[in-house]
Amino acid sequence: MASIDSRRLRRDGFFEPPINHTRVTCQIISPDAFELDVDLAWDSERSEILIGTPNLAPDRRTAVTVGRRDPSRGGAYYFVCPLSAERCEKLYFAGGGWGSRKAKGLTYSSQNGSLSDRYGHTARRLTAELEGAGGRPLPSPERRAWIEGRLERLGRRLDGMVRRRSPSHFAPVGANADLLILSKPAERQDALRGPSLSTLRALERAEALSDEHDDTIQWLYRRGGDFETRLDDVAWAEGLARLAPDYVENYPRISLRALAQHGLLRPGHRRGVQLDWSGLDCGLDHCNLLLDLREDGRWFAGFEIFIDGRLVDQALRLIDTVDGPAFRCPLSGQLTDTLVFRAGGFAAANALGATRRPGRA
Repeated sequence: MASIDSRRLRRDGFFEPPINHTRVTCQIISPDAFELDVDLAWDSERSEILIGTPNLAPDRRTAVTVGRRDPSRGGAYYFVCPLSAERCEKLYFAGGGWGSRKAKGLTYSSQNGSLSDRYGHTARRLTAELEGAGGRPLPSPERRAWIEGRLERLGRRLDGMVRRRSPSHFAPVGANADLLILSKPAERQDALRGPSLSTLRALERAEALSDEHDDTIQWLYRRGGDFETRLDDVAWAEGLARLAPDYVENYPRISLRALAQHGLLRPGHRRGVQLDWSGLDCGLDHCNLLLDLREDGRWFAGFEIFIDGRLVDQALRLIDTVDGPAFRCPLSGQLTDTLVFRAGGFAAANALGATRRPGRA
């Protein structure tokens, strides 16, 4: 999609006199054209930018309000999305008009496809940067060391995925290969599936697929007020009485203990993080999590939950205990370290009919 970036415009001096008009060319992938010319006119008195597309018939003109953050905090400019009125740093041209990524329902290409495809996509992108493909400058020594480390970790994960698919885990392949899945004990299937749905694995997958230019966490910070309005909302929890008992290991989980190991639970601060369960056929693609521990007595966690391309919001209270923060289950009111995703939302395991497997802590 064609896009304009307020950060890049600021670096180019667009918001400072005497520049008040410019034309940029956006590269796009389209059956009709591979470039889109975009005219930008800046009205500093009205704090408004006029966006035009002169090579489209008819030429579309869109006025977008522009705001600026406190100079003591960087003074960055941002757009006010003409569709959702939310703040954003990039606007995308889709469906004949401009809007933020979320308002247009757009996702990054790295968020699609199987897990191995996405690992491969990230590895190719980093390799291109490392080699200076497309005439881009070679990375600095520090950046090169970071890229090489990331590629090494991606390589190990891709090798691990191949090993898990290897026939050495199963009976020899023969005329009855279609019955292999039946020959593998159910306990073995659960033993392989359970760890892959854990918090630590979800953090690792999201980290491996992350893009340093992704604005997801900054977007989460701006949505704190939206999440607070959803505290104690259990509208998603319908038909729970019909859920059959099952084991916790069969569902995606979010553990505060695991998050604390990553330095994400700091009283007086807020942190955002991404977790990824895509490709695991567990009913959940990925989740963006906001942990706001700034105000005593008003701690909360906000969840952007992505299910089959749909976005569902949820918010839970966080309670300060002698053992550290704990989630307050929206269904039972109990305090818990770990949430389970089932039936469309996160809650304590027993409230969703999930129990620990006998013999496990």
